[in-house]
Amino acid sequence: MENAKRHLPYEVATAAHVTVARVKSMRVIALSGRADYADEGFLVERAAGVIEVMGARTAGHTPVLKIGFTDSPPVLRYTLAETEHELLGTLLLPTSCFSPYLAIATSPSACFRLGNAGALNALATDSSFLE
Repeated sequence: MENAKRHLPYEVATAAHVTVARVKSMRVIALSGRADYADEGFLVERAAGVIEVMGARTAGHTPVLKIGFTDSPPVLRYTLAETEHELLGTLLLPTSCFSPYLAIATSPSACFRLGNAGALNALATDSSFLE
């Protein structure tokens, strides 16, 4: 019963599914912060870096989380979209978060969560944090 209560806010907050996946592969780019970065519709103005993590394909979709880092306002944006082959979540965070997020993403047990139109998008070193 206690476990059900802990999950209730996610179920109430969204009619969509919440996905938690282990990081299967990752791509990282570090940039100057002076130019924009664009990749498949994901735009980061004055990008300092981008981390992309991908999980194992399930139900015909590969879960992907793209995290952009910038000091160009507005910071702290997020999205979640389903394409033909991907469940694609994005986060846009301040440049100061790039190093800590990179450390989490390179952890051997790194996992990520996608959900609630992007509001629940997260990256963690252990899946228990994402439940």
